Amino acid sequence: MKALLQPLRSYLCFALLLIFLVPSAQAQQLDTIEWAPQGATWLYHNFCRWCREDTKVAYEGDSIINGQLVKRMNLYGRNYVCGPDTNGSGTWICAPVIDRFVRTDFLFNRNDSIFWLKNGQFELLYCFAASVGNSWAIPQGYPFNTSPCSALPNNDSVVISKVDTLTFSGKKFISYNTNSIHNKWGIGTVIQNIGSLLCPYTTALDSSCSAYSSNAPTVFSSEGLTCYYDSKRSYIDFSASNPLLNCHGEITAVYSAERNNDLSFVFPNPANRFIEIHCADFVGGEIEIIDVLGRTQQKSMLNSARQIDISELPEGAYTIVFQRKSQPAKTLRFVKQ
Repeated sequence: MKALLQPLRSYLCFALLLIFLVPSAQAQQLDTIEWAPQGATWLYHNFCRWCREDTKVAYEGDSIINGQLVKRMNLYGRNYVCGPDTNGSGTWICAPVIDRFVRTDFLFNRNDSIFWLKNGQFELLYCFAASVGNSWAIPQGYPFNTSPCSALPNNDSVVISKVDTLTFSGKKFISYNTNSIHNKWGIGTVIQNIGSLLCPYTTALDSSCSAYSSNAPTVFSSEGLTCYYDSKRSYIDFSASNPLLNCHGEITAVYSAERNNDLSFVFPNPANRFIEIHCADFVGGEIEIIDVLGRTQQKSMLNSARQIDISELPEGAYTIVFQRKSQPAKTLRFVKQ
């Protein structure tokens, strides 16, 4: 009997070992999914005593700019006013008061390096194949064109100080700790194929300029990246300080700016030779360019690249008028330099 039970015991021990080890092994699998698959959405949180600000970055389509296929990232903001619940429970609640569409950014991935369109040219933002000691120049970022930040330089450089692994929502990621060389602009800790834990893209490190900065006034604190989603990874909770955070609800909450925003635009703007029209429901055909006095300066038929030659136009501000599917005529404005 003992001889018969011994193999059975060994089998049971092996089975129990698998039960405990397999989930652990799965939890420690290194994430190798590419950057920004379909549906990629990042959510960042900022707090002060009486307010909260959420920043959502959403991959919402592709465009071709200067012959390069790029991902179109739309950035939205939601502001809240916070205070104690009026029922006397002492619970601190925040109510949304305003949504806004901030801007559209264009990025692409080449050989594990993410490039960001800034001032008409693509600049290196993240390097997902970096090693300790590697450094690169980064462009200025958020906040844009605000008075305290206007005196800061247009770029800075970061250096990798540590390469490590971090686990979020049962997924293991390579992380890159970066230091700003001149302490003007930074990207903080970067998660491979996800992005910065500190802020969308780059942020100012000057305490008078950025709420995302670790040097920011103490009345303002930042959780940084709290939630992320894409169609391949599903929902990932990056918030270590908020165990009750509902990432599904946070990510899927539709900002009014997302519903109402018309994502048509002219690129580049300002321009001096060619412009491109980007509009999802554009039907093609003739476009009309009108100057500030209401005079038609140019009529053109768009080519397949939706490019318009404006090299003969005098410098100034102009309006483009064109037709859309089942929609009134659309107008877009641009500046000829």
